[in-house]
Amino acid sequence: MTLDAYEKLCPLKRFINNFDDKGSMIRYKDDDLLSKINNSDNEKLKTVGLKLLKNYYSLDICRTFKDQCCTYLNYSIDKEKDLYLKSKSDNENSQWQLIEELWKSLQLHMDGIYCSRKSENKSIDKTEKRMNLMVYCNIRDYFKSKCDVTKQSTNQYYCKNLPIYIDKLYRNFKTDNKCLNIEYERDDYASYISENCNLYDMHKTFPQYDSSSGNLLESPNPRESICKYVNNVVTQNSSEGTLAEFPEASSEESISSQASLESLPYAGLTIVGFFSLFLFIYRYTTLGSSLRSLITRKNKSSTFIDAEIEQDLLDNTLEYKNHNSENDDYTLSYQSLQN
Repeated sequence: MTLDAYEKLCPLKRFINNFDDKGSMIRYKDDDLLSKINNSDNEKLKTVGLKLLKNYYSLDICRTFKDQCCTYLNYSIDKEKDLYLKSKSDNENSQWQLIEELWKSLQLHMDGIYCSRKSENKSIDKTEKRMNLMVYCNIRDYFKSKCDVTKQSTNQYYCKNLPIYIDKLYRNFKTDNKCLNIEYERDDYASYISENCNLYDMHKTFPQYDSSSGNLLESPNPRESICKYVNNVVTQNSSEGTLAEFPEASSEESISSQASLESLPYAGLTIVGFFSLFLFIYRYTTLGSSLRSLITRKNKSSTFIDAEIEQDLLDNTLEYKNHNSENDDYTLSYQSLQN
């Protein structure tokens, strides 16, 4: 048997594969619970109602995986609702309530099978990604449980196919999933279901098993995380198509900057305090009086020195002029002697 054949044996996979099977719907088309929908003359609602009724009745084949089948049923009806509301007028949109009423009727009439109608208020794209992850984890656990039962026998088909299936789905998720603007991994609806089923922890979600024994390998998992949680943000590098990370080192810089800003008021108060103390000492103490006298003497001395410098400059100027006058007289007398 092929890997695909073993996958189809999983109850959840069987439920999903038969979800749109029209042949199995025929026997339910005259069910009394469909009377209101059949009287509406809305062909689309008739198809959706029949699909809901048939698959609600089929929940018993899921056995231990009934919760996952119920989740998938909710997703599928939400998907039908999204398509219906986008394509119909406002008047026809109100008729969708007939589908919701049918679900309530099924809850009341089906003994031993109960599936709550849940609306996550998430986009269909996100819900679809979450469903793909849920189905993978469910089949992985199914393979593992069968491997544990048969590992001592000669036919260890599940143990052999377990690592093959995990590797196959890892590559699919790695190709198809782009994690954007992740704040907290547990709040990532599309990529985080539980500790053992998420696209962050490869060791727990895509573990490595020995194909012959089915035992978990202790060696480090070489698989790269599909979604990365770094500084609350993960972005897509548009040029290379790879995940780009923003390191948390900037948090230290922000803390340092914040500390500097918080210290500014204290520094200002310190400067004002020193200035006030200096002003008080300068005006009202003997030290201030001495300081003022010293400054006055320095000013007088500076004034006297400036006066002396000015007088010296004046004297030098006069001497320079007298010297030039003497040279002029000498030149004139010399010229007269020559004549």
